[in-house]
Amino acid sequence: LLAKNKIGYVNLSKLVSLSYLDNSKDSNPHIKFDNLEYSSKGLICLAGGELGLVTKNFRENNPIKSNGIIQKLVKYFNDDFFIEIQRKNDENSRDLGYENYLLNLSIKQKIPIVATNENYFLDKKFYNSHDALLSISQQKYIDTEDRIKSNVDSYLKDPDEMCELFSDLPQACLNSLSIAKKCCFFLN
Repeated sequence: LLAKNKIGYVNLSKLVSLSYLDNSKDSNPHIKFDNLEYSSKGLICLAGGELGLVTKNFRENNPIKSNGIIQKLVKYFNDDFFIEIQRKNDENSRDLGYENYLLNLSIKQKIPIVATNENYFLDKKFYNSHDALLSISQQKYIDTEDRIKSNVDSYLKDPDEMCELFSDLPQACLNSLSIAKKCCFFLN
């Protein structure tokens, strides 16, 4: 969720507070769909990131549940709902089945698509530092095979890099730039 104006900032703050205050100490912070229904004004919703509910359900062979989630989000956010598509520079790591699912859904349901990138560190040169921090947080050695590892492409890419990566989907890049301008305009 991104705030596009002051109302959105207030709603986002409310949702973040709810995510921590209304959950047990044993669970990760989260909100319920009902919370979104009443706090969606001024917010932009992006769905489809690698750790999101849409992706999780699709990968668990439950695209029907992914479709249901998308329908709820369309209902709550209307024109401020976008389907996220992500790619790493490594062609072998692309999940073409999931990417095609998102692209077809975007066309079929007339939901705009936006090019995004999961960012875990600022610059590509910080990959090794981030990977070391992940090892420490898991209490494992860097050379341990059974640990969570980050991807070298999980850094903050500039617009030119993103548009090159998504050269076959120019509208996804334009939508990304448009969203960034809306949110940055609000901050000024």
